[in-house]
Amino acid sequence: PLLYEELAKYFSVSADEAAEELGVCMSAIKKICRRHGIVRWPHRKLLSANKAISVIEAKLAETDDASQVESLRNEAINVLVSKLRVVLNPAFIASSEAVTTLP
Repeated sequence: PLLYEELAKYFSVSADEAAEELGVCMSAIKKICRRHGIVRWPHRKLLSANKAISVIEAKLAETDDASQVESLRNEAINVLVSKLRVVLNPAFIASSEAVTTLP
């Protein structure tokens, strides 16, 4: 049986790529995920969080306004916390919490 920790190493790639690297078919990946309570493969959610962090970093580099810097830092913390929750418990994806960025 594949341990959660071993499976988590592949969250940064698509489920298809993970299956290929692990040498199993997609049906096996889905079965393993269900066994660990993973409803959705977290790859896209993690990509979204990484993109949001990049956008926030770019905005931080452009601004000198202290209140906006503080707001962006708080937003970055929220995105990082969300990303950590997804990595530790991909079932968290099923909740209504979404990663968003400021306009």
